[in-house]
Amino acid sequence: MNKGNLSDTGWMVILVIVFLVLAVACFTLDFILFHDSAAIVQYLLEETGFVFKSVILVTLVIDKIITSREIKNRLQKLNMVIGVFFSEIGTELISFVADFDRNYEELSRHLQFSDKWKPEDFKRAQEIVKQHHAKVAVTEGDLKNFKKLLHDNRDFLLALLQNPSLLENESFTDLLWALFHMAEELSSRKDLDDLSNADKVHLSGDLARVYKALVCEWLGYLNHLENNYPFLYSFEMRTNPFNPSARVEFNDIPQPEAR
Repeated sequence: MNKGNLSDTGWMVILVIVFLVLAVACFTLDFILFHDSAAIVQYLLEETGFVFKSVILVTLVIDKIITSREIKNRLQKLNMVIGVFFSEIGTELISFVADFDRNYEELSRHLQFSDKWKPEDFKRAQEIVKQHHAKVAVTEGDLKNFKKLLHDNRDFLLALLQNPSLLENESFTDLLWALFHMAEELSSRKDLDDLSNADKVHLSGDLARVYKALVCEWLGYLNHLENNYPFLYSFEMRTNPFNPSARVEFNDIPQPEAR
């Protein structure tokens, strides 16, 4: 591999030398034919100045525009992947995990998002989730079905983890690893009905980690939808797992017009 790198470098050095020799030959021929060294120097100065202007234009303007577009495209692809996750399993996972939290009602009061929420509201909600004193206990929810949900979607989660778009989102990757760890812990227990107290404490800690990471990523995704896809955001409002009165069906009360 080092040999290949040296070969590539050597090829570039040879190319530069060839072009320099040709340039010197051209200027020498120009001087022999026209005997005007002042014109040659003037031309060199003008071209050198043009090179500097070109570098400034490319590096500060064009490169910035291209980079900005690339970042926007990468974020768009990333949010599409995250959207698929929440559509397929994420929202359902939140419903499962929230059942294990004895302080669910305390947190849910801060997650009644609406079409009036702004980016700062979502950021504030994320901070509340991070600081939330969750009392997660494996005895409070349906641990068996939670295990089955993770097992049935293992291939889907593996496919997500292999998606190159997720390499730029460390927090979402951490969420996937937390889910895989949770799945491994549960699958390693033969009988979830006969857990020791130490097992219950350990699994409760794993659940709490998944819980906070999952809800924080969900809020970030909701912020993206609110800004870019109001019709998808409307659906999320009507299926909010933290709103017991949320209904996907519309009633006869006039609804606000979609933006």
